[in-house]
Amino acid sequence: MGPDEYPILIRIFNEVFHKSKDTRTLEWKYRDNPHGASVVWVAESPAREVVGSLAFVPRRICIRGREYTTLLAADGMILPGWQHQGIFASLLDILFEESWSLGAPMVIAFSGRRSVRGLISTNWKRVGLSLELVLPLQGEYLFKAVVRRVPFSERMARGVGGLLLRRGRLRRLLTRSLSSEIRPIRRFDEALAEAGTRALQNLPVFLVRDTAFLNWRYVDNPTGRHRVFGAYEDSRPVGYLVMETHGGRSFIADLVAREPEIREDLLATAVQQGLEEGGQMLGCMALEGDGIGAFLLEQRFKCLPRPGLLPFMIKMAPDVEDFDTDMADPGTWYLAHGDRDTEHMTP
Repeated sequence: MGPDEYPILIRIFNEVFHKSKDTRTLEWKYRDNPHGASVVWVAESPAREVVGSLAFVPRRICIRGREYTTLLAADGMILPGWQHQGIFASLLDILFEESWSLGAPMVIAFSGRRSVRGLISTNWKRVGLSLELVLPLQGEYLFKAVVRRVPFSERMARGVGGLLLRRGRLRRLLTRSLSSEIRPIRRFDEALAEAGTRALQNLPVFLVRDTAFLNWRYVDNPTGRHRVFGAYEDSRPVGYLVMETHGGRSFIADLVAREPEIREDLLATAVQQGLEEGGQMLGCMALEGDGIGAFLLEQRFKCLPRPGLLPFMIKMAPDVEDFDTDMADPGTWYLAHGDRDTEHMTP
């Protein structure tokens, strides 16, 4: 599949996922990824019309200190009239064979509700759920989250919620003294990216965040909505934060730092930035049991009750080498919101 078919695929994408994108998204995602061009297969009707497709997007992965190229399943889309006919499973089988021929040790996916059955039917393993963790930034949002069914007025909701916020974790984050200097960043440089790598290098498994990838993912995407902040000690980078605010909701796309106090500095920056941009809440997707999720729960983030939301799944290549680690253990991984299928935080 080549760029000539991008207009057809984006039309199907917009119909299936209820979006309004143009071909820039596919050019960016499938062609420009510095970790490699995507592997994309399409399904055609007997009349030779494209009715669906599936892509595997390359990502560099570090397992016990050694780098490999894995593939992230993305954009599994079948037009409504052609769903439930085994097309998705057939595309998966084709892409598995191509992945193994390319030497990928595994393929990974943040499965949507529609695709999880197809993945399970082809022997994927569920590592864990991607939990939606939130910290309310506005009193009204907090009050409604705590007492959803009590018929209080909007004014009372704002007042009581604001009191809860002033007494809670939000106040402590906003009033703490920072241990590092936080700077807004226009582009990642080698030093900042390497600081992130040093922060992650002792973890069993993480997706590689090199300079080229970070700029492609968060700076050079089609809409450029992300905000990047670096943490510095004596002019030396020690961590970074990536976030965006859209539709009244702020999201942490990535937060990487080795020292707990630097992570708290960056989190305080995310709270302040979210408030300045009018966000009602600060959220982050995190894999249950992994590092960033544990950190946010310690900071009084709450997990929204949405069972079955985006399970993270893997499928190992046949006869793959022993990695000396349990790849199906969520505590093995370090994943952030921005590690998901690259479409989700870039319209």
